[in-house]
Amino acid sequence: MKTSEKIAKAIRVFTIPPVFVGLLLIGCLVRGGRDFAAPWLFAAVFFFQVLAPTLAYPIQLLVPRLKAQGRDGQRRLAFILTAVGYTLSFICSLVFSAGKELLFITAAYFSAALLLAVVNKFNRVKASGHACSSIGTMVCMIRFFGPAFIAPYALIAAATMWASLKLGRHTASELILGAAIGVAAFLICGIIIL
Repeated sequence: MKTSEKIAKAIRVFTIPPVFVGLLLIGCLVRGGRDFAAPWLFAAVFFFQVLAPTLAYPIQLLVPRLKAQGRDGQRRLAFILTAVGYTLSFICSLVFSAGKELLFITAAYFSAALLLAVVNKFNRVKASGHACSSIGTMVCMIRFFGPAFIAPYALIAAATMWASLKLGRHTASELILGAAIGVAAFLICGIIIL
């Protein structure tokens, strides 16, 4: 494996969607403290949005049937755990009267995952979840933390896109479609909730 491919693989591993969600949630908690979320609600949302989807990777290696499916089994399991986790975190935010910011985050990720599933079910071009999450999170970071985050986050998003292209995980059109879904879901939820 070439050095550039090793770098691309490392970027893809460190920029899986749960990492972006986790950084956003931790940043909001540090900035807002209890005004952002009660500790138990934050823990529940963090588990459902960050830890549950991440479990797909070790579970896939431990379950022989999924392991035999390789990357396809891993992606399918990650998508299922993400859908379940995002749904449960959104329900928690609604049922337990989360503040506007936490409700927005859970609604935006839930909406993005739902829109991504619908588009990928009925479209020949499969939108990238990596692009959806990274660009959607960038919209959130700018909204919550101001324009100072544009440059560093754009660099991370660009590296994520490059890595996907380099490894052949996505085409440019899949990345663009995923990014567009992320922006649309986050902007629509922002208009409705914030």
